[in-house]
Amino acid sequence: MHFAYKTTARIVCLIIGITGATMIFPFICAAIEGDSQSTGVFAILCPVSVITGILGFKFIPRTNRSLQTRDAYFIVLASWILCALIGAITYYVSGELPTYADAIFEAVAGYTTTGASSMNELSFTDSLVLWKAITHWLGG
Repeated sequence: MHFAYKTTARIVCLIIGITGATMIFPFICAAIEGDSQSTGVFAILCPVSVITGILGFKFIPRTNRSLQTRDAYFIVLASWILCALIGAITYYVSGELPTYADAIFEAVAGYTTTGASSMNELSFTDSLVLWKAITHWLGG
């Protein structure tokens, strides 16, 4: 019983790329509403996440090894952790949340669809509310 490292890494990279691609919608929203802080965050994270996902998916060699249950569990775990850490950057750098721990809480709450929040969502900009809704959609 061997762990399917390459297949697992390819799938996690694909998920990171998809998450990055969905950041285009909050980016457009932030640009329309004139929120330069959020626009800058999404303008950087969106292409970085997409490029990272594409490069990882393209350059990690494909294998014929089939996935086991533990591989699937690891894919879910790694995806949630990495997507939450990436998604938390948007909340923190935009200045809406005072600490990165609060930002991680918001992102994890979004991807796990718990609906919990460490801040009043009425104080969020429209682009961050849209981002939170997208994380709920992606995670749920």
